[in-house]
Parts: sequence; structure tokens; C-alpha cells
Amino acid sequence: MSNIATHLVWEYSYSRGNTKLLLLKLAYDADLEHLLAAPSFSILRDTVKRTKRSVYRYLNTLERRCEIVVLRDRGRHNHYMILHQRSWDQVFATLTSEQIGWDHERAIEEMDRIHNRVVTLFRDPGRCGLRVEHLESRKQLLDMPGAYRLTVTTLGEEG
Repeated sequence: MSNIATHLVWEYSYSRGNTKLLLLKLAYDADLEHLLAAPSFSILRDTVKRTKRSVYRYLNTLERRCEIVVLRDRGRHNHYMILHQRSWDQVFATLTSEQIGWDHERAIEEMDRIHNRVVTLFRDPGRCGLRVEHLESRKQLLDMPGAYRLTVTTLGEEG
């Protein structure tokens, strides 16, 4: 159980309803060091008491808003990493940790995928509010992805 992750969700997430409930379940199950959770899909489904399709939609919404990253691995449970207040170095350390076990090349590919999503959200402030610390302009975000902390606050629909 991670009180830190749960606090981060309450403090920084603007998700509502079942989407927030699902995020809180992931935060509750997350480990303290990496903010990483690996509950089974059936546990997530039981938490929100909705259909399989609805749970997939909630997870996609959270991932699209850069509140979580779903780390998919063939033949194993998915891992869910909470991104609130995480630096790029922390994200990279999680991807290459023993729990995930990805090599540097695969971890860098995932970092690029996360960065592209963050940049997309930053360019479309109507879908997501992104607060970027240690930045003076949007141009810096586009030029230097590792120069800021991921501090995501979302504005949005979904219940």
C-alpha cells in the first residue's frame, strides 16, 4: 500500500467517478519506490463494478491523460505506473528495475512514447492541463523532454 501514491492522486488528479476510483485502486496497490502496481484485470473490474469494456475505457482515459502508463508485457500481468510528480530519471529507473526488467533500448522506446503523449497534451490544453516545473516556455518542452518533472493535472470529462 502506498499512502504517497494515494496522496498524489487526491492532490493532482482531476479525474472523476469510476476513473478516479480505478486510479485510487492503482495508487493503493502501488509500491513505494516506483509507484508501480500490478493488480489483475479482474481485481480492477471488481473495484469499479463495471463491464470489462468500461474498465478498458477508464484505463485508456487515464493513460491518454498521462496519469498512468500501462506497461504491457506478453504473458504477464500489465504493470501500471503512476506518473504524478515523477521525473524522467525516476520513470527510466522504474522501466529498467527488476520488477519490469526491460533493457535500455526498450525503456527508451517507452520513454519516447510517454514523451510524445505529454507533448500532445501540452499542445492541446483543452483536453488536459499540464503544469511543467523548471520550464520557461513551451519550446523548451518540445526541445528538451528530460528537463522537467512530469506534473500532470487533468481537466476533463469521464465519470
